[in-house]
Amino acid sequence: MRARFDAVTPREREVLVHLLQGKLNKQIAYELAINERTVKLHRTSFMRKLRVQSVAELTRLVQDGGLFQNGQLVL
Repeated sequence: MRARFDAVTPREREVLVHLLQGKLNKQIAYELAINERTVKLHRTSFMRKLRVQSVAELTRLVQDGGLFQNGQLVL
């Protein structure tokens, strides 16, 4: 699992953290001062790298690995 997360870029990690906090693409785009389309591209990229098909599966992966604590991705 560690190798999968190592493949995620720093910007993708930023988007990932916001996503895990339950934010919408539009909210993530606003907070990171990027286009909503860019958020979608980052999401597609890290979902592929982490080999998950849905946000629910992503959340389960992160929780089972103990990688998300106090609103932060712990790696």
